[in-house]
Amino acid sequence: MGPVPVIARAAGLGLACPLGLSSRPALAAIAAGMARFVEREDVPSADGPVKASMLLALDPDWPRAQRIAWLLRHALEEVLAGLPEVGPLPCMLALPAPDVGPRVGPEALRHAWADLRTSTGARVQLALSQRSIEEGRAGVFQALETALALLALGRERMVLVGGVDSLVDRATLDALARRNRLLGRTNFDGIIPGEGAAFVLLGHPSVVPRQHALALVRGNAIAREPQPFASKGGLVGTSAGLSAVFRSLRTELGERTDEVFAATTGEIWSGQEFAHAYLRNAALMPEPLRHASICGSLGDPGAASGAIALVQAIARLGPPGPGNRGAPIRRCLAYGSSDAGLVGGCVVERPG
Repeated sequence: MGPVPVIARAAGLGLACPLGLSSRPALAAIAAGMARFVEREDVPSADGPVKASMLLALDPDWPRAQRIAWLLRHALEEVLAGLPEVGPLPCMLALPAPDVGPRVGPEALRHAWADLRTSTGARVQLALSQRSIEEGRAGVFQALETALALLALGRERMVLVGGVDSLVDRATLDALARRNRLLGRTNFDGIIPGEGAAFVLLGHPSVVPRQHALALVRGNAIAREPQPFASKGGLVGTSAGLSAVFRSLRTELGERTDEVFAATTGEIWSGQEFAHAYLRNAALMPEPLRHASICGSLGDPGAASGAIALVQAIARLGPPGPGNRGAPIRRCLAYGSSDAGLVGGCVVERPG
């Protein structure tokens, strides 16, 4: 098949997480297999101390919205550094699903956006979309869908896409414990709650020259899993949603990817889900398979997960260096699944 029209180019990255407050050190730590898990003795749990991946520089008593706003600001400052004065710059943001822990909607983060001054002193007017996606782990791929449509239709020249979350505040940890979702002495298939924020600046090819692009967006797809994990008590049904996402990308791309980055929790169901979808779409996958999940280093950063996996995929296309130990590769796939059924994936390609 012919080449897929490029409708967006990645022009900047931002990442803040417990392993680093900017993308280079954070990605280098992840690539090196580092983790920073701590035990929360102060959180009541019948299954032993709660393990979490959290930024120790922040007060553990901070509420969820405050932790999210702090991480968001650091990631924004990085992705916008050096950007000339523009405005308004639309932002499509993936936020926590409202079903576990305190809700953190766009209104709770407005103060973190107002006239953000980057490290270079430039003032960038950010327009947080009212259509922010409160879908959890895979929300960034729905945000990407909207952003790519705006760029393709010529309604915007640049769009900021990202995800942010924190599952390590006391109220959210308590809610996860009540649902028996936490990894513990008797629950060997639980999650390690995490936190983070990640952003990608996308531009139309007319405003981002190919030589200045970090990656080309070759395709994005979203779907709904009809039998999601959250409603099946940990049992995956047919993996129809993720299979549909991979099938859409395979049809659009017509070529293999070289590496896969997964925004998954490490629970058994996420491995089963990928295995079923992989076998149905092997022509899209690396051969031999190269698959990495963020959970080994960051636990489950919730709604930030998909954006972090996307940042990893884009960074992997660059030359060897911090966060990218291997030789440059051509094409990467990032994907993620939310507990309530949203699944999504994106293929990015090295320019040139």
